[in-house]
Amino acid sequence: MRHVVVLFTHKEVLGDGSLDDYVVNTDNHSLRSLIQECGRRYCGFNNRATGEEQREQLEKLMAVVESLEREHQGTFYTNNLYFDAQMLQGGRGGTPGEEHRCYLAKVQAHVEKQKQDLKETCSHWVSRLLLSVKTWMLSHIGLTTFVVICIVIFLSIVINVCITPGC
Repeated sequence: MRHVVVLFTHKEVLGDGSLDDYVVNTDNHSLRSLIQECGRRYCGFNNRATGEEQREQLEKLMAVVESLEREHQGTFYTNNLYFDAQMLQGGRGGTPGEEHRCYLAKVQAHVEKQKQDLKETCSHWVSRLLLSVKTWMLSHIGLTTFVVICIVIFLSIVINVCITPGC
């Protein structure tokens, strides 16, 4: 989140209120947390803006981006594959075929790692969903009991109707 700027759209919905007031006073804890993680870097765009207001919005966004660049002293590209590709384009003095094979091997390994991470994320997602359902059910035990009883009654009626002759 060190390099993230949150861009809000539909700023016109705020009416006379300011985006700063909205962000500070929102009940959305996730949004406040996100803004904090991003170093309070955010900007808002009025989708209905025209002319000068559009330019002002763009200038504000560019000011936030330039501030971010100064803060990180231009070190945005920290990805090793990007660095290797830049070195490969510039030529490091080795044999071109060997460098390309080495780079491709790194890229393939990186892609495989991302695939594995994605699989793990998906499996964690299912686990989190099931845990959320379980937590909800335990915190709403009365409603859960009522729903289960209704389902049992419904199933018993369906079974009873199907068992009787003529079904």
